[in-house]
Amino acid sequence: MRLDWPNLVAGAILGAIPGYFVHWAFVKRKGYLERRTLKKEYSHLGGDYPNFRARDGGTEEPTGGKIRLIWQPEGFFRAQGLHANGVAEWESVIRMSLEFKGTGTGHYRYVGKEYTGTQQLTYFSETRSFVVMGASSTGFEFVHYWRRIE
Repeated sequence: MRLDWPNLVAGAILGAIPGYFVHWAFVKRKGYLERRTLKKEYSHLGGDYPNFRARDGGTEEPTGGKIRLIWQPEGFFRAQGLHANGVAEWESVIRMSLEFKGTGTGHYRYVGKEYTGTQQLTYFSETRSFVVMGASSTGFEFVHYWRRIE
């Protein structure tokens, strides 16, 4: 049995080029569908939320600031922690999950500082609020509640 090398090479090239473009289109479409689903599920959560600090015994203490969530077309939130006077204290990128509905993960950074940390968010549609558990790069842990401003 003898191989016809020119036909074999031509077939490989002619098959690889369309295969590459089909794969590229599939990956592009998959990303688009994921962003569209994220937008449908979570974009309506954008807005301002008063910030409350959780205390021992289940009590809540207003911080005087608010959280501003801004939906991005790429499928995530940009968040800002604002003082009562509107000046940003920290900024965060929050990615919500499609697998575990109502949950998300964020990474925050204080403006002008190297103080960073992570956030774990859970959204409760009944109360239109987020419970946010965080840990700073220095090991400090906290729990905050973000309640929607109507």
